[in-house]
Amino acid sequence: RVMREAVLGRTRDALVVSLPAHLLFESASDRLTSGADTALFRLGGLLANLKNDIAVIGHTDPQPITTERFPSNWELSLSRALTVAGALRQAGYPHSLQVLGAAESRFADLPASLGEASRHALARRVDLLIRDMKEH
Repeated sequence: RVMREAVLGRTRDALVVSLPAHLLFESASDRLTSGADTALFRLGGLLANLKNDIAVIGHTDPQPITTERFPSNWELSLSRALTVAGALRQAGYPHSLQVLGAAESRFADLPASLGEASRHALARRVDLLIRDMKEH
């Protein structure tokens, strides 16, 4: 289900695979669901065949979070990105990964025409940026 609901996009220099957080994690958590574990294992196996640089970026909506474990959205987004990167590594992805927590910093980039609930749902995600190969 995680991969069926993933959203593919493109930037100037990367393929972006956006994984919805509600399918990867419980609310306010960085612990993977069992379905996410399986999907990320399969994805990591596929990505292991690539030589592209990959970045894993956690995102949140702008609703502030304050828990003992996650005092801010940034800590939650970074921890989720680290969890996904760790799952890819366990699945056999052998290359280096850049891991970032963006929190709600990119929320304004989501189209306002989607409505507030849809924008918040889309904001909660982990992006995999599969960067174009550099020419040597």
